[in-house]
Order: sequence, then structure tokens, then C-alpha cells
Amino acid sequence: MLYGCDCKTVKLTLGVDKYAYDGDDLMSFDYVTGRWSAETEAAKTIADKWNAVTVLTEYTIGYLRGECIDWLTRFVEYSKRGPRERATFPDVYVFTLKTNGTTLTLICLASGFSGNTPAMRLMRNGRVLNTDDGLKVFDTLPNDDDTFQRRIVVDILPSDTGNFTCEVSEEDTGYHIVKHWRAGDRQTLCALVLCLCTVALCLVVVCIVRQRRTGHIVNQTDRCPQHHGLRDETSGV
Repeated sequence: MLYGCDCKTVKLTLGVDKYAYDGDDLMSFDYVTGRWSAETEAAKTIADKWNAVTVLTEYTIGYLRGECIDWLTRFVEYSKRGPRERATFPDVYVFTLKTNGTTLTLICLASGFSGNTPAMRLMRNGRVLNTDDGLKVFDTLPNDDDTFQRRIVVDILPSDTGNFTCEVSEEDTGYHIVKHWRAGDRQTLCALVLCLCTVALCLVVVCIVRQRRTGHIVNQTDRCPQHHGLRDETSGV
């Protein structure tokens, strides 16, 4: 099956809708006459049936003159864009994971890029880390949205107070992303998480206390009319 069109501005000058089987042409559509033409004897029956379906003819002409031109225009405009306009820049994350041993794994992750694989490097206090420092570079992996991800990691001590920097760049597209990490950032994050957990716990306790007090007052109120009713009945009033 082959669909195609050619146009000047937005006017169709050539439309193609062809079918083939086993390497040989089978039938084609003439967009000028609006008729299907059989290329073989076996296809004549199919061509006659399709020519009798007015809706199919109108749809094919409409597709070639409308949707086909729209897609062609988009592809041409897209091809005129440079690599920088077509590229999808990645999101860059720098974080640590605690291992089973006495070290932390510092991870630089670039996710969401398309096109060329970016160059990535980790630095400590301005010095580029390499394999001698224990740096590990992983292969590029696909995401579920037709983009890709890549990461580089290095093990560090929890007591390391160095300033770590992750750089992700790609020459053709021209992006250069820099992210920083240091031990103080991790401590600040832990303190923030602890603070938020404490506030959430306090709110839960306050809600429980209020609910219990409200329930106690309701129970007291429900018992009062019954109690007064017994006293009135006993007194004969």
C-alpha cells in the first residue's frame, strides 16, 4: 500500500493511492477522474466494486486533498528545523541511595532526552571523576514515552563534605545542564521530611482529640433528656 501527495502551497498537484501484491502493482487511484484502475486481471473485480462505492471515492479524494497535504506540510516544516529545535531536553536529577555497606551511592540521572546521547560527567570540588575514582557509566535505556535515560554513579562516604556537580550536555542541540549536590543538601532534606512528618502527626492527634471530645459532648446531650424525663415521671409532673 502506498499513500502520497504533492502540492504547491495548499493545492494538490499529485495524489497517489496504490496497492501491490507480492511485488507487483495491483491497482491504483486516479485522483483526477476519481476512479480505481486495475493493473492486473485479478484486480478488475475489486476495482469495479470500489468504483461503485461513492463514499469510498469521496473519502479517498478528501484524504489526498486534505489530510495528506496537512501531514506533508507538517513534515516539511519539521525537516526545516535544526537539531536544537527538534531536540527534547532531559530532566537531570542528582541524589543518593543508601547501600548495604558504609557508603552512599551518588547518582546523576538524565531522563527524557531524544536524539543523540548526551555527555555526562560528575565532579567533586571541580575535579572530574573517572573510573579510578569508582565512577560507573551505565548504558542508555528507553523510557515508555519514546525518550531515553542514562545515569552515572559513584560511591561516597556519608561524611564526605565535598561539593559534587553533575553536568549533562549535548553539542548538536546546545544544551548544558548543571546540577549540584553536597552532604548539607541531604541533611536539609532529611530535616524537612522529619519536620513535615512531625506536623502531620500533630494534626492527626489534634483531629482525634477533637473527634473524641465532640463524641463525648453528643453522648452527654443524648443522655440528659432521658434523665430529666425519668425524674418528671417519678415526681408525677
